Amino acid sequence: MSILEGQLVPPADVAVLKQRFNAISDTLRAEIREISDEAFGAISMNPPTERRVGIARILLEVAGQEGHIDKDLVRSICTLRTGKHYPSAGFALADLSWIDAERVWSTFQDIYANRVELEYIPESNHYTIKEHHHVR
Repeated sequence: MSILEGQLVPPADVAVLKQRFNAISDTLRAEIREISDEAFGAISMNPPTERRVGIARILLEVAGQEGHIDKDLVRSICTLRTGKHYPSAGFALADLSWIDAERVWSTFQDIYANRVELEYIPESNHYTIKEHHHVR
């Protein structure tokens, strides 16, 4: 595979993601398909590379935690991790390398575990994150 796509992911890992996708509501599946359409189909699981599986993990994590997919949040977190500005969540996700996808997924893990704080900036319609600093 290419340096951007990473390696192929084992079929057992892909099956777990497919089960998670099938378990979400029709509304959430439609939101994911809408994001894929924004990227003109550049987001798919075929072939199941680390990048493609990473993108699926991001979308399933957001869907599972939020109950919907906040496209502005996804776009903003991708921007924070890559330094690039994107017109949509679909373009943002489609531009990720496998390493970027892992970093974005990890950022969402930090957000949902309250290790970082999200801050919405209405003027730019973006989010930023603030690290929690623990003082001893």
